[in-house]
Amino acid sequence: TNVFSENIMSVILGISLDHTSYLGTTIREIALEKSGIMKKGCPVFSAVKAQDAIEVIEKRAGELGCRIYTSKGGANIISSTAESTVFEYKEKQITLSSGAGYQVKNALKVLSSLEALKDRGIGVSDKAIPDAFALFKRPARFEVFSKDPYVIFDGGHNPECAEALTEDIKRIFPDKKLDLIVGVMADKDVLGICSILCPITNKVYTVKPQNPRAMDDKALAEIFGTLGINATPCGNFKNALKKWQENGRDDLLCVGSLYSYQEFKDEFSKG
Repeated sequence: TNVFSENIMSVILGISLDHTSYLGTTIREIALEKSGIMKKGCPVFSAVKAQDAIEVIEKRAGELGCRIYTSKGGANIISSTAESTVFEYKEKQITLSSGAGYQVKNALKVLSSLEALKDRGIGVSDKAIPDAFALFKRPARFEVFSKDPYVIFDGGHNPECAEALTEDIKRIFPDKKLDLIVGVMADKDVLGICSILCPITNKVYTVKPQNPRAMDDKALAEIFGTLGINATPCGNFKNALKKWQENGRDDLLCVGSLYSYQEFKDEFSKG
């Protein structure tokens, strides 16, 4: 963002303990790094919830003379499936090609930021907004590969993502647990991610993504074991999908890292 000398608006969404080796080890440190996108006199849209982060952002905004805008209004969910969500926001009906509840929250942040832009004389037509959302697709985030059985990929890679994903799985599949293929980067909060996923877990197959930062599949299986979940280390996605097919092809969720996406997609497409 600092390539540009002038912004229309600076946008800061959620702040959590992620990428700590680059951004800092506390919420305040990470908020200070992220507030570096602010430009003098340029308005800021913030969807940050943590009070420590809010204080840092407000202080920096005051120093630069930036007005802060925040989210306003909620969504009335009209319908929701694994593949799509329809909601109403201030008499606008919006359709998303995703069943993920966190995408509704993201959409509300976008809608609020668009309203804030009106103060700068920048408007977006009422027709363009629902049209844009209807066309929007986000690969690797709650992406449905199959509906019979359900096969879903979500590249969420921290406890905050795992929490949101778990809530969606419980809502969409209220009476069942899913098989999981899990591959993570070793520098993440692996124990935190695994513990959050346990309540939605039926069988677990662990893999080691093709990345030097990836956690060994056997070590990952051992972490699930400490949480009372019997996990099968499979090495790679080919073996994990084979094990899954041999063990009944129940509804499947692949989770843990965006780095896994292409590997999983390639192997799944082979049938």
